[in-house]
Amino acid sequence: RVLDALPVEHEVVGFFRPLAADIARRVRGVPCVLAADGSWVLPSKALAVPERLRIDPSSQLAAEFARLDLWPLDAGFQLRLRPQTLAALGVEELDAAHALKLGKALAAAGRLTPALFRQWAVLLYRAAGKRGGLSRASKAELQGLSVIPLAGGGLGCVDDAPIYVFQQSDQKAATLDCFDTVKEKLRIVDASLLAAAPARPMVLSVLRDAGVVDASPDTVVTQHVIPALVEGGCDRSTVIAYWRLIRALLAKGEGRRGLQAKVERGKREEIIKRLHDAAVPVCVRAADGKKGFESRGVAFPRDADVFLAREHGASSDALA
Repeated sequence: RVLDALPVEHEVVGFFRPLAADIARRVRGVPCVLAADGSWVLPSKALAVPERLRIDPSSQLAAEFARLDLWPLDAGFQLRLRPQTLAALGVEELDAAHALKLGKALAAAGRLTPALFRQWAVLLYRAAGKRGGLSRASKAELQGLSVIPLAGGGLGCVDDAPIYVFQQSDQKAATLDCFDTVKEKLRIVDASLLAAAPARPMVLSVLRDAGVVDASPDTVVTQHVIPALVEGGCDRSTVIAYWRLIRALLAKGEGRRGLQAKVERGKREEIIKRLHDAAVPVCVRAADGKKGFESRGVAFPRDADVFLAREHGASSDALA
């Protein structure tokens, strides 16, 4: 009731206007606003929570705001105060910037489990929705935060290396030759992040803003396989698996017609162009009169003469 009667400066005119500002300044120094956890806090330590961002006070996420030294307001208490009064007290409104700071704090504390990530992602999605999504600067900040739970444990960000998400539409990739071997080399989002149906679209949207991409065959080959082959450092078995996957992907577009065939030809030409600098598995003719070939690791055609033996023909059976 006292706060309801708090004079707001722009509503007071004449002689008493400076007095209204002085009263508000004094009240800001008193723990006079009720937080959702039942404590009384300074207005500068409180967060007004819009209806669309309402957080269950008993949830783990609500308790984690203490890491920012901020406390969401009690819903009933907040409803009793005018927005003008909250502004006069200096109470901030929860927005996407606060959500990003919270995610960073949770990751730094090692608290961002898959379950908590889902709650946090929903909050971030809804907080950014009022302004049409995250700004370019906010997306860049998000992509640099190690907040994404990975399959097998740990957190990651796309600034370190690509991160992939498997959806139902990506399961066709598993039918390609050697895809399972390649999949072991990828950083993949923890599958449980998308387990909750109501939150799934929102979590997926935040993952996309964070730079996570679908694990489609085209994307895996262009963003992971080819760079790995060009950079080198892969063992022979991995190189063979990568080339088998590329061969399967290129074969997938054969036999198509029309515009789709033109698109597939463009992809094929781009992939082949990038493969000019890629490592390949090599072998030499067996010694001591033996037939066949002996494995000799991998090599770069740019650094050495590499040939396809007549015995192998044009079918690339050397990758067997």
